[in-house]
Amino acid sequence: MKVSKKKRNIIILLLVIILMILSFVVLLHKSKIDKDAAIIKNKSAKDTGQLNKNPVKKSNGKSSISVEVPGKNEASVDDANTTSNEKALTVQQKKDEAAKAQKAKESVPKESEVISSKDVVTVYVKAANFGSIAEIIIAKSEVSNSYKYYQYFKGNTAISKVESIIKNKTTIFPVQKAGTEVVVKLLGSNKKVIKELNIKLSAR
Repeated sequence: MKVSKKKRNIIILLLVIILMILSFVVLLHKSKIDKDAAIIKNKSAKDTGQLNKNPVKKSNGKSSISVEVPGKNEASVDDANTTSNEKALTVQQKKDEAAKAQKAKESVPKESEVISSKDVVTVYVKAANFGSIAEIIIAKSEVSNSYKYYQYFKGNTAISKVESIIKNKTTIFPVQKAGTEVVVKLLGSNKKVIKELNIKLSAR
């Protein structure tokens, strides 16, 4: 079977194209290999140069090569600085806490405590159109400049609003009768509890 001249030329052309593609692939692969080899060679030369730069230390007549690890010395300095800063911060925090505790101790003559004594505070109660009227009388021995407000509680429930210490009468609700035990909380200027007292209401 004879192949026409035109078909033969097409086959030759295809073979040439295939050969060119193969050659290009081979050249590309070789170029990549050469590039990787060059990178490895440069890295090896750089490591060798770094090793040669390191000083040679002598100790007891023997030579020793000190190899510096990049970043290690800087990390050691940073760690030392961090530790020093943490120690300084801890000392300062302790001083601040001690100063705050001392200030709080000076500003509050007595810690918040629960006292049950009619000799400290007396509360008189009488009926009113709404709830009851409570009148508080604080013994002179217990009068303190730290007391700025007071409030009545029944258990954990407030039965009056916060009143100024100079206003000794207030309304409590619900109705409370003489003989009932309530809690009187004496508050500071920041309305925080300084003292709690368990008081039995007295009749007026």
